[in-house]
Amino acid sequence: AIVLAAVATLAILFALWIARPWESQAALDRFWAPVLSSPDPVSVYIGGYAPDAPPVNTIDLQNSEKVAFADATALARVTSLLVSHNRPYRIRFQMSSKLEDLRDGPAVLIGAFNNSFTLRLTGPLRFSFLRNSNTMVNRIQDHNDPQNPKWSDDMNAPYQNLKQDYAIVSRVVDPTTGRVVVTASGLAKFGTEAAGEFLTSRSALEEMAKGAPKDWDRKNMQIVIGTGTIGRSAGPPHVLATYFW
Repeated sequence: AIVLAAVATLAILFALWIARPWESQAALDRFWAPVLSSPDPVSVYIGGYAPDAPPVNTIDLQNSEKVAFADATALARVTSLLVSHNRPYRIRFQMSSKLEDLRDGPAVLIGAFNNSFTLRLTGPLRFSFLRNSNTMVNRIQDHNDPQNPKWSDDMNAPYQNLKQDYAIVSRVVDPTTGRVVVTASGLAKFGTEAAGEFLTSRSALEEMAKGAPKDWDRKNMQIVIGTGTIGRSAGPPHVLATYFW
């Protein structure tokens, strides 16, 4: 009996050592798990702006593929994370991509108003993007409080007057493709830059997880983040609102 008890105790201790419940998995790893666990390469779509006319010569083509520096910064952060986890990836220019390309595997969408894939995905969700084409005011709309303009940017105002920018970070299963999609999308350049930092920051995701449901990593989610502006750069991201379902 003593021997059996000792064996049972050792088995329990060994199981605990394997599971290590005292070591909770990092929030960053939990957030990215559905993307990193896919056997398919991750497609990272960077946004751009459509030219007035189709490109004819090489100069036209190069001009038609210009992207924002803040978007490129977010792209660099995300691809560095993928490389650190030994995950294959493709960089795709959204303007020359097709919706059916989203079926190829997990995707990361960078940019909001310059990325139609982002607008299509977030449009029906709780937090989405709106632009008043007359006033050029960009806004994040909360469908639970649609008239509240608290997260908005006047894009015509001098950028030195912009003290705060906003972004939506999403991780959802696209109902059309069945694939996991992550978004890093700001109202202006500062928000997108901060969203890229948020997605790759262990401390920022740990803070988010403190107020999230216990099983948040197995849910769809949207996170509204804010960031202060420092000259032409974004400050650190901070969470303003979350929604899990």
